[in-house]
Amino acid sequence: MNPRFFFAVAVMFAMAAALAHAHAQGTRLGFYARTCPRAESIVRSTVQSHFRYNPAIAPGLLRMHFHDCFVQGCDASILIDGPNSEKTAPPNRLLRGYEVIDDAKTQLEAACPGVVSCADILTLAARDSVFLTKGINWQVPTGRRDGRVSLASDTFNLPGFTESIDSQKQKFAAFGLNTRDLVALVGGHTIGTSACQFFSYRLYNFTNGGPDPTINPTFVPKLQALCPQNGDGSRRIDLDTGSGNKFDVSFFANLRNGRGILESDQKLWTDASTRSFVQRFLGKRGTRPLNFNVEFARSMVKMSNIGVKTGINGEIRKICSAFIFSYNPNLPFLYNFTTNGGPDTTINPTIVLIWTQQWKQEILVFKALIKESRVSLSMLQTSWELIFAGSALSMAGDCSKHKFFLVFVLFYMAAGAGAGAASVKGHRGTRVGFYSTSCPLAESIVTSTVQSHLQSDPSVGPAILRMHFHDCFVRGCDASILIDGPDSEKHAAPNLGVRGYEVIDDAKAQLEATCPGVVSCADVLALAARDAVFLAKGPKWDVPTGRRDGRISLASDADNLPSFADSIEELKRKFAAFGLNNRDLVTLIGEQSFLDFNRSVGAHTIGTTACQFFSYRLFNFTTTRNGADPSINPEFVSRLRTLCPPTSNETRRVALDMDSAGSFDTSFFKNLRKGRGILESDQRLWTDASTRSIVESYLGVRGLRSVKFNVEFGKSMVKMSNIQVKTGTDGEIRQICSAIN
Repeated sequence: MNPRFFFAVAVMFAMAAALAHAHAQGTRLGFYARTCPRAESIVRSTVQSHFRYNPAIAPGLLRMHFHDCFVQGCDASILIDGPNSEKTAPPNRLLRGYEVIDDAKTQLEAACPGVVSCADILTLAARDSVFLTKGINWQVPTGRRDGRVSLASDTFNLPGFTESIDSQKQKFAAFGLNTRDLVALVGGHTIGTSACQFFSYRLYNFTNGGPDPTINPTFVPKLQALCPQNGDGSRRIDLDTGSGNKFDVSFFANLRNGRGILESDQKLWTDASTRSFVQRFLGKRGTRPLNFNVEFARSMVKMSNIGVKTGINGEIRKICSAFIFSYNPNLPFLYNFTTNGGPDTTINPTIVLIWTQQWKQEILVFKALIKESRVSLSMLQTSWELIFAGSALSMAGDCSKHKFFLVFVLFYMAAGAGAGAASVKGHRGTRVGFYSTSCPLAESIVTSTVQSHLQSDPSVGPAILRMHFHDCFVRGCDASILIDGPDSEKHAAPNLGVRGYEVIDDAKAQLEATCPGVVSCADVLALAARDAVFLAKGPKWDVPTGRRDGRISLASDADNLPSFADSIEELKRKFAAFGLNNRDLVTLIGEQSFLDFNRSVGAHTIGTTACQFFSYRLFNFTTTRNGADPSINPEFVSRLRTLCPPTSNETRRVALDMDSAGSFDTSFFKNLRKGRGILESDQRLWTDASTRSIVESYLGVRGLRSVKFNVEFGKSMVKMSNIQVKTGTDGEIRQICSAIN
């Protein structure tokens, strides 16, 4: 081996150690004291200028900072433009103040080009907004860098206006924020407004035809006058009645008096665990008073350091609404996807061109970053990450010309988030045979358990497959769906019809008796889903194992599950957010249907759905009186109407794959071709050209390259079951699947 190899590796790990130290230091006061001494004053004067013309900009910027930090950390990802960026997510559509950040950034780029991050600008602007509304002025540690990823699907963790205190505490605790921080930060609602649509439900028919009983009865008529039933839902009302433009403690006084506007706000008073802090902020006699302004500042500093990027992580954007460089998860589908070395033919050629150009630019960025390190390396052939990097370089020419890039990849892996070599081990992920030594009977125990339950109830097979799908699309494949609790994922509307928990519990009990504390519930569920398919005469594939179990389970996180009425574009977006392409979408929907409520998932060719989720397609779907969805085969409409007449029991269940509901096969796709898809989202796989070609490939349509559905299903299941898995020291191995340790 070339001795320069060992020298280069030594240099890389020395650099990794230095980076780990730098990253541990994180942000600090006066970060721009030398590089841009006027940074803070420029931001403050900009906010002040906008505030003079529009005082509502202050709460807007404060709210924007909250929303940024709770998604991907405080990295200004909320500012990035794009059709599926965080800006477009429902919780963020009413955010305002972007022009203030853009204005400040323009001035800073003129004064100190390429120095001050958008993440720091937003953090400083939030502080200045509080100060301008008569609140506290605190010192802001700076040094954040800007993120390169912004996905609307990542906003599931934002607290909602109807959430229980326990749910809010869980979400805050996930970021290292305690109950005191929660009450202090929610106290930021002392400035700002809310639209009627977010609280008017509390005023009418909340309980027995009356309003929410936690609202002061004398306050109800005032709110009803401001937000009449069936009135303008966009009308805005102060969150802190009587003091909406001043940063003070009157917000907490209103909660004490039953005058909280949002349900989640009023719960700070009705819940004993948070009421004590409200009382202390109000200086109640007999309690140890807390200064709200001081506590708010402390909590803001804590929150503004959530998931910050420093050192070489992230970038300094030139324009806050656009990143310079980003990792593109679509690379595997651009090169050597087909037998002739071409891209995935299901991807729009224009998109392929755009992604290709992006990767060319990204390689240049990597090379520029490495050029300064003066590290060289003759050859590296370690880990799948380098193989992945090599595929990126292959489209730019000879890999030997890009050894600096390869060095950077290994260095980046080693450095990680300041965890050194330990983080490399943690990112090896799952692998086949993980339990071959520690619990060699693990897979056979799961298989025999599933088989035993299927013998007494064959419908439990699609139920387990559905459960696995629901688990992976919420917080990744970490068995969070199995956790009990009043606000856990189990109780989310899309999961109320999920069943089969007893199968997982049974398998886990046997595994704990054989190999205590070894096999995770997440792996039990992934294996059980595979076995359910195999026992329904489907394929059997090798399941990589080694997942660990998650510790967080929130019903409010289930919003990203696909819906039975989703358009193909929406489905593609949801799947792409987890690295799943069009083929994966068609393949997995080929065995998954979107059932209960509006976002549930179950098995297609081996499952059923209730009339309530498709009967709307049978009656008055079109302008024609009593007309059905025209995409349904006319002969099939009559049959469905017999099964689900207008006045029937909507819970009656109908096979999703007519005439072949008990077997795992391609008849589901044949039914789509014939206009016999039960769910609207299913039939769209045929009516939409971008997915129809994949359906046709599974059916062996002449002129197309035939693809074996069973093989592709196994591949897609492996991809899905590795979504955001926890390995190494992340998560835990639960002793009981329904409860964290």
